[in-house]
Amino acid sequence: MKSINHKRIFEGSTYEDVFHKYYGALVSYAVRFVSDDQASEDLVQDVFLRLLNKIRNNEELNDVRSYLYRSVKNQCINYNKHMLVRDKYEADNADGIDNEDNYIDAAIRTEVYRQLNEALKKLPPQTQKIFRLVLDGLTSKEIAEDLQLSVETVKTQRKRAKMMLKQHLGNVTYVLAILFNYIP
Repeated sequence: MKSINHKRIFEGSTYEDVFHKYYGALVSYAVRFVSDDQASEDLVQDVFLRLLNKIRNNEELNDVRSYLYRSVKNQCINYNKHMLVRDKYEADNADGIDNEDNYIDAAIRTEVYRQLNEALKKLPPQTQKIFRLVLDGLTSKEIAEDLQLSVETVKTQRKRAKMMLKQHLGNVTYVLAILFNYIP
């Protein structure tokens, strides 16, 4: 593992200092989006774990504070999307009656998601990295900042990824992935 220069990344502070400095404020920020204290704490902890992974991989960060707030916001958006899907599923199954259509739909969704993940693994590393960030809800501008690339490079890689995924998945599976909101 490469040595990590914490002072370079955190402008003289350690990871722990940054954690203690921002954790409470980030949880309060997340609560505004999520309205659930425990979920907000979990989402913020996930963001700090992602930050730690970035450090361990020696990824460059221009502005840690901006990264943290942007990541928490995106995590909250993804969480809320997940909760909507969960609530819809629970409402559809509230009567307790086994519905064959729900099982078929779930099986199709699961298979499309599995195939999408397999196809993503076949993309070149940089293209895969960019598209996974797209799937996490980041914009081209945010990805460009995080990876220190131009916005045009990110947009080109996104288009390239979509074309390659369409080839790997085939037209029917690709369309299903879009319909199930797996591909933005």
